[in-house]
Amino acid sequence: MECLGFTPPTTTTQLNTDFCLQIANHVLLNEISSKVTSNFVISPLSIHVILSLIALGSNGHTLEQLLFFLQSRNVDHLISMSSQMAALASPPNGTHDEDIDAGGPTLSFVNGNEDKTALILANALYFKASWDQSFDISNTKHKDFYLLNGQTVKVPFITNHNYVFHFYGSFDGYNVLKIPYQKGHQDTRQFAMYFFLPNQVNGLENLVNKIKSDSGFFSQQFMLSRVDIPDLWIPRFKFSYEFKAKQTMQELGLELPFDDCKAEIKEMVLDIPDPLYVSEIYHKSYIEVNEEGTEAAASTGAIMMMQQYRSFVANHPFMFMIREETSNIVFFVGAVLNPLSES
Repeated sequence: MECLGFTPPTTTTQLNTDFCLQIANHVLLNEISSKVTSNFVISPLSIHVILSLIALGSNGHTLEQLLFFLQSRNVDHLISMSSQMAALASPPNGTHDEDIDAGGPTLSFVNGNEDKTALILANALYFKASWDQSFDISNTKHKDFYLLNGQTVKVPFITNHNYVFHFYGSFDGYNVLKIPYQKGHQDTRQFAMYFFLPNQVNGLENLVNKIKSDSGFFSQQFMLSRVDIPDLWIPRFKFSYEFKAKQTMQELGLELPFDDCKAEIKEMVLDIPDPLYVSEIYHKSYIEVNEEGTEAAASTGAIMMMQQYRSFVANHPFMFMIREETSNIVFFVGAVLNPLSES
């Protein structure tokens, strides 16, 4: 199976959200090509979990396609992967409030569903953590930031004094900076933020294309050195981003869950007369980076609708009536033989 912008998996032995990262690359390239100057952030984990829930309620070819894109061998393997992801998003056993007070990350993740006129699957992810080495706000200065459209804006940049060591690497066309977050006393997880800076002011599109061609780009072990960077400036930023994911997923080849005639989503709700299909997937994310650390949140919702195989196309002569329903008294009755005729 070959799909636009997505390479079939060669192994499914590790946790990955490659397809969801490809979604991010696809959307970001569209933003860049349209000359939009808005910022961009999504949560691949949040989207992955929603697709996993849809897969668990599917069967037939729809399930096969979802498993392919989620890079899972079967439902059991998908459940195992999802459990591992949930474990990463949950506080470890033995972690107490004092770990958070001491700088350990705050991370929470919840799933839910709601059934009104449609079934809504949703999740919410929240992350907050302090830098392992915080930045002194007294050193923050306004400096130039060069936009892709050639304009320049003044924004606050955070920095450190000299002789503060950071993880840094220089690669073909871009540089990488990794800044770790503080850990809780009994927390074995280690979170870090990576910054990928193109060498050229207008080099972001080339970098995204490079990442798009390498599905394992973000999961690789970057060869970074712990060095002093005398000239280190990172812009302080805070923004949110939201988009509808259905069209992007279809363009990347995931089509069956969204097909209102072919989707085989039958296991999600008991005793329904017709299968479900996904009418839309909504995603919204937020991030703030400042001298103290990072706060980020994301939510993803999938709107599930019942398939309607019935059709009513009035393309030949028909009758009609207008009646009052409580008494069944007919006020008008007639027939249409030619909609264009006025007599």
